[in-house]
Amino acid sequence: MSGVNKVFLVGRLGGDPEVKSTPNGKNVASFSIATSEKYNGTEKTEWHKIIAWEKLAEVAKNYLTKGRMVHIEGKIQTREYESQGAKKFVTEIIASNLTLLDSANSGSSVAAQKEESTEDEPF
Repeated sequence: MSGVNKVFLVGRLGGDPEVKSTPNGKNVASFSIATSEKYNGTEKTEWHKIIAWEKLAEVAKNYLTKGRMVHIEGKIQTREYESQGAKKFVTEIIASNLTLLDSANSGSSVAAQKEESTEDEPF
């Protein structure tokens, strides 16, 4: 039996998305969102790195800005890389759906879903 790798996050963008193109011409956006929870009078904030490919990267580029509230659906992915001779790991959320929950213009909403494609490229 295989497992399930599914994530649902609702949070605010910590900054504007950074959009790049891979050598193959695919657009990829990266940005962080903050999620917070309160318990016993204390608030704890977690930061999540989000990666959006192709169509979702375009939506992120055109509509997401620092402070916007978004709903992200995707999967968790951990990558390994080497920096100054030391192995490092980064955990990211690979977005498959993105929905704006607030609006810069009077209540309109934008939702986008990743088109099914082959394996995502590393960047």
